[in-house]
Amino acid sequence: MIKKRSRDERAERGSFKPKRKDDGDGKTLKGRVEAHSAGFAFFIPEDKTTDDVFIHPRNLNGASSQDIVLVTVSTFKGRLEAKVVKIVSRGIKEIAGIYQRVNNAQYIIPVSKTFNYNIYIKQENSYEEGDVLLVTLTSYPSEHDRAYGDVVLKLGHINDIGIDNKIVLSKFKLTRKVPEKISNEAKKIQENCTPTIDGTVEDFSNLYTATIDGEDAKDYDDAISIEVKDNEYILYVHIADVSLYVKEESKLDEYAKGRGTSIYFPQFAIPMLPEELSTDLCSLLPKVLRRTVTVKMVVDKNDGAILDKQFYRSIIKSNERLTYNYVNELIDGRAVTTDKGLSKFVKDFEDLYNIFEKKKLNSDYISFDFPENKFKFREDGSVEDVYQVVRGISERAIEFFMISANEAVASYLHESDLTSIYRVHDKPDNAKVIEWLELAKSLGVDINHVNDNSVKSISIYSILATNSKYSSLLLPKLVRSMMRAEYSTDNIGHFGLNSEAYTHFTSPIRRYPDLVVHRLLLEKLSMLASKPNATYTSKYDEDYLDSVAKRSTELERVAFEIETEISSFKKIEYLYEHFEDDYIATINSINSHGFKLFIERISLPAMLDFDDINFDEFTSDSKRAIGKNSNKIYKIGDEIAINVHSIDIASLTVKFRLKDDVINMKMNKAKKKKKDKR
Repeated sequence: MIKKRSRDERAERGSFKPKRKDDGDGKTLKGRVEAHSAGFAFFIPEDKTTDDVFIHPRNLNGASSQDIVLVTVSTFKGRLEAKVVKIVSRGIKEIAGIYQRVNNAQYIIPVSKTFNYNIYIKQENSYEEGDVLLVTLTSYPSEHDRAYGDVVLKLGHINDIGIDNKIVLSKFKLTRKVPEKISNEAKKIQENCTPTIDGTVEDFSNLYTATIDGEDAKDYDDAISIEVKDNEYILYVHIADVSLYVKEESKLDEYAKGRGTSIYFPQFAIPMLPEELSTDLCSLLPKVLRRTVTVKMVVDKNDGAILDKQFYRSIIKSNERLTYNYVNELIDGRAVTTDKGLSKFVKDFEDLYNIFEKKKLNSDYISFDFPENKFKFREDGSVEDVYQVVRGISERAIEFFMISANEAVASYLHESDLTSIYRVHDKPDNAKVIEWLELAKSLGVDINHVNDNSVKSISIYSILATNSKYSSLLLPKLVRSMMRAEYSTDNIGHFGLNSEAYTHFTSPIRRYPDLVVHRLLLEKLSMLASKPNATYTSKYDEDYLDSVAKRSTELERVAFEIETEISSFKKIEYLYEHFEDDYIATINSINSHGFKLFIERISLPAMLDFDDINFDEFTSDSKRAIGKNSNKIYKIGDEIAINVHSIDIASLTVKFRLKDDVINMKMNKAKKKKKDKR
């Protein structure tokens, strides 16, 4: 599949050697290290009221990513820097790497952005250069010695198709195989539970109902029905009743809690729940009865306001398994159907979407509509293409409907004064917003609006950025100026959605917090049904819900890291096979070393070092770079033509060079030949 490919000779990376000693004079703090592939790191304090602090490579003192450390913090050249003074515990104990042998020295180059030391192997073996080995660390790098490890397993060779999947699975200790006892429990539930209409639940099986998902969806945990009455639409959002089958404190529940979320690789998924549930009993398959939890919302035709909301434990029978592409084709006339039920459903679906879209435009709602990257694979599993999918009406409509259901459940639980789990999103840091505004204005974006970090302002900025020719630069930077959403029992609202109460309710098959929210909602509905006027006390205490929220946030972020890393592998594989192709990139930032770029077509950050530009030398500041020979000026936001200079799979790093560099070198060679003839 992938190997290191470069136009230059590659050099061996050595063991850790600090450049100089530098005694810190600040207070001692405890926290975690987050290392970067460039060699530096950040110190993440245990005390959440303390900001993260930069760690220079010389001050890591053998520490690597995820290590728990003690540091001192002091000021160096005007900014705070942390220095590791003690490693309390190690975060990385096993790591995959590419085997190398130089004379008598054997080592692996870790395939990781966060462990920047070669690991030497003392065992005698018959491995070949390029083999990918899983190694247990027996000693860590220090000022005086290298890192050493023992080989646990050979995963394959770096050129094997699919080796990237094995590397990421091993790095994050993931397995696609469900433990036998969990699988057996799921099979028993599957065999013994047949959904039937028995009068104990609300029967919505006669409503015209459909699931709408992507072409490659494996499970269908949400479905919708729409009715039109007078000046109102009635929107039913049906969600798989996972809590009916996954009982608290069961082995299955503990397994789901431990996973926290499903994880999606481009070629397969690692589901939170076994397939007996996720793709069968809890999947809203067409033409079969399925147990659900339904949110019924009455929507005003004129302004999209939710006039009433009700919640039911229910049963449905989906009429159709629809895809986003097909619904979009029906809406814009590229496809037709003779099914009258489907035609009416799609008409009502589009009309209700237009009402929600109008509501969104008339309210402060922040939308970042980025194209999604997809991969096309050959039969042998290799990457054939990377392409972008632009969302259409069906994707946006389903998003609106699911958001409405999530808000309805969150506000209902919040109004009951019971502890719940919310999806919260704090307002952005004003300093970062001001920094973004300065960049946007420097690029000529006309922003005549008060400079603040309110929802209304950010909404305006996102629209201006989207409509500017610098959208691929400005939109991601605006997103990065905002806080990350997380799960919490403290309902501070959701800034991005301008919502006073928001939760995750619509995906209990693939997210554990949704499953817990289902339990909370159904517990309250059951209590009210049996004792309408009684004082209501939940059996779920705040400590338990708080622990679920915190753990789910951590697992969600790990899942994001996994999905980002495997996506990077696949993109680098594509680049390796298209080594000679040209790409258009946007200059995102400039420093003394070169350009940070973004290749929009494949959504890949990139680096172009000034040292790799042969035909010119550059002077630069944070806003522009000027060629000493060519007098050419490069600015942030400029688009440039580039091609690949080198690929290093070990660090998931691709370096590029200017296309002009190739042209200039060819011209210089031609001039030299002409001169020699004379």
